Amino acid sequence: MKKIQKRIFSLFLAVVMAFSLLPATAWAASPPEAEDLAWVNGIVNGLNDDITDPNQQYRPMGTLAMSPSDLYAVQYQRSFATETTFVTETIMFIVPGSGAKENYCEIPEYENLNDTPWGRSGATEMYIADGVTGIGDNAFNGMTALEKVVFQDASDLTSIGTHAFSGDNRAVFTDESSQGNTLNLSNVTTMGEYAFSGCSQLTSVTLNGNITAVETGENGGEERTPNKIPSHAFSGTGLTSIEIPAGTKHIGDSAFSNCPLTNLTTLTLPDGLETIGDQAFYRSLGSPNNSLQELTIPSTVTSIGAEAFYNYQGLQTVTVLGSDNGGSRASQLKEVGDAAFGDAAHNAHSEQTTIIHPDHPELTYTGLVGTDFYLPAEVDEELFTSGETCYTGNITPVRSRPPVRRTDTSGMPSISRDG
Repeated sequence: MKKIQKRIFSLFLAVVMAFSLLPATAWAASPPEAEDLAWVNGIVNGLNDDITDPNQQYRPMGTLAMSPSDLYAVQYQRSFATETTFVTETIMFIVPGSGAKENYCEIPEYENLNDTPWGRSGATEMYIADGVTGIGDNAFNGMTALEKVVFQDASDLTSIGTHAFSGDNRAVFTDESSQGNTLNLSNVTTMGEYAFSGCSQLTSVTLNGNITAVETGENGGEERTPNKIPSHAFSGTGLTSIEIPAGTKHIGDSAFSNCPLTNLTTLTLPDGLETIGDQAFYRSLGSPNNSLQELTIPSTVTSIGAEAFYNYQGLQTVTVLGSDNGGSRASQLKEVGDAAFGDAAHNAHSEQTTIIHPDHPELTYTGLVGTDFYLPAEVDEELFTSGETCYTGNITPVRSRPPVRRTDTSGMPSISRDG
């Protein structure tokens, strides 16, 4: 009897172990049912309503499980002949399956685009349904044929991987929940470097200050930094303005480099910000930013990277807050990189100016004046050396107009800006 009991118990253990070794997909959600596809069907029907020839309308091409997640990729396609060629157009939908669990609704990570369910489809439109909570590494990296990315509700996203949309330079991003082209990323708490790099049609985003940046470390391994906008995250995008959210402590290298920011006349950097990376807001030669006119550096900032605000030709004033000019504490600024604010008239603010000597009005000096820098007493003015880290003009003698200004500006030469 005891032998039989032992055999039954051994068999039970074997069954338990066998089930424990089964892949997670054994419990994955089942394919989406009609109610799960209501949004999909609404979009497809709307597209087909605009196509008069029923033979050219979109037709379902299949549903593919996206293991190990509970998500499914649903493909629609249409084909038709023109006078010169045969055209095939593909659109893709990513939707949670029936019974999907929230913790398994992230688009998986991929090594490259060809490993994805849509990588070889040539899809021109990608629709991401409500309930998708994350975008994995390289998910849509290099989809140069992609013309449209539509989120049913981008605020569902909590993570966006490295190179998630990198290089998708034709894709127009739409977030239906925000009723426009502002991508609501306010709930994203993890973001990889180059997440949207090169997405030149991405014009507006909403961020939060609690993002953990996932980047490549100095030794090649993964590095995670809390409260950081990742390096190159939005470089080369079409952002016309940006609000750096409260809570942000670090802005990564090239985070917003070569973004037009044409609607930005002032840039509010939050108190608590500590570092501004190299080329964080860089603009290339021949494509200056002329809209940003004034900038205030919080007293918490310790370093401003090289070329951080390079080629901002409209930037007339920069104020570093500190103990004696409106800051709540002494400024911590100790490092300003080469050409952080440009270093010459062609890559910084400059305008024709005449200076009249305060004691000898018959003496005037004419030349270019650059950005005005207002510094608290504790900040070393050598951090802002014209021709090295910034450009303040070429008036001679140079000391007739100090390269930087303190709170007390009495006794300074009067300036006539000719424009």
